[in-house]
Amino acid sequence: MKKEKKVLSFRFKDHILEKIDYLIQQDARKTEEFGVKPRTRTQIIEDAIQDYYLRQIDGDRDPDIVERISRMVSDAADVRFGSIKRIVDEILFLVIKHDIGNKMFFRSNNILPKCPEKSKAISYFAEDSAWDNALQEYVSQRWGRIVADINYTRRPNK
Repeated sequence: MKKEKKVLSFRFKDHILEKIDYLIQQDARKTEEFGVKPRTRTQIIEDAIQDYYLRQIDGDRDPDIVERISRMVSDAADVRFGSIKRIVDEILFLVIKHDIGNKMFFRSNNILPKCPEKSKAISYFAEDSAWDNALQEYVSQRWGRIVADINYTRRPNK
C-alpha cells in the first residue's frame, strides 16, 4: 500500500482566493485554445510554490549564471516557436488563398462549364488527371521531403 502523503490546509484571505481564481480562469482560457485539460487549483498553487522556491534558490546562487541560462533558454524557445509560427502562418495563407481560388474557380462559368448532373460530376474526381500529375510532380520537385510524407493522400492509379 502506498504511503499516505501529508495533507495541509491553509486559510487564505479573499483577495488571495480571487487571485487564485483569476489564475485558474487564465489557465482555462489558454488551454482551451489547444484542447488541453486545464490545471487544477492544487496544480496552480504547487506551481506558485515551485516558482517561489526557485527564486529563493536562485538568490543563494550566482544570479548572473542563472540569468544567462534563463535568457539562453528563452531565446532558444523564441527561435523554435517563431519558426513554427512562421510555418503555420504560411500554411494558413496558402489555405485561405486556395479556398478563395476554389470559390472563384467553381463559381465562374467562364472558366469552368456549369456542373453536369451530380453523378457525372463525381466521376470526374475519380479519373486520373494530367493537371493533378503535373502539379504533384512540380510540388515534389520543390518540396520533395514534405510531399513524400503526405503522398499517402493521393488516389491510387488505376
